[in-house]
Amino acid sequence: MFASFACIFIAAGIGIAASQARKLNGYLATPATVTGANVQERHGESATYAPLAHFTFQVDGTAHAAHTPFPLDTSSDGSWASADVGRYHPGQQVTAWYNPEPPEHACLERVADVVPYLLILHPMLRLCAGLRVWWFAVSAGPDPTGKVKGIGGLATLWWLVGILAAAHVASLGGAFLGLALGAFGIYAVIGIGLRLGWSAMARKSRVAGSLVNAYAPTPD
Repeated sequence: MFASFACIFIAAGIGIAASQARKLNGYLATPATVTGANVQERHGESATYAPLAHFTFQVDGTAHAAHTPFPLDTSSDGSWASADVGRYHPGQQVTAWYNPEPPEHACLERVADVVPYLLILHPMLRLCAGLRVWWFAVSAGPDPTGKVKGIGGLATLWWLVGILAAAHVASLGGAFLGLALGAFGIYAVIGIGLRLGWSAMARKSRVAGSLVNAYAPTPD
């Protein structure tokens, strides 16, 4: 259940990342005019602030309006939102990126957001912890060799997901974000350390078993 709950957030992160990729790869460029900008305060568990840049553009002679500067509707702290809003002023000529179907969906900044990938990688810690409990306590039992295989599988799973996430965000033009996501690989060092520790225990267990068998009294 612990691992399955983490999978819900991982699936959500994958869905948001895929949606962002479709927008970055499928939206078309068009001239636009900024009509205003402001910061919107949002209330949840804590207050967050979303930058809104209002702009108009035309597609096939039809006027459209939008207000989201980024491909994803993003909110964070007030200073970040204020800094982003400060880049826009009424009458400013900019390039907008719009969805061909429907054109009402548009943004001003063709930038990949790291949040969907954090939704994938953070729950991965819980997923690996849940699998570790299951493999170690149920599947592998007290056998150190089994524990070595289990921790090796967890490290491989973590690295695979991390590499795929970093490669995907880098392919969208977020090379720096891809490198930042690579920092999550440090968690795999824990897995490598556990693997080395259990490998040493497995070797000692085999050596001890061999000595016991070698010096065990033979039946008359």
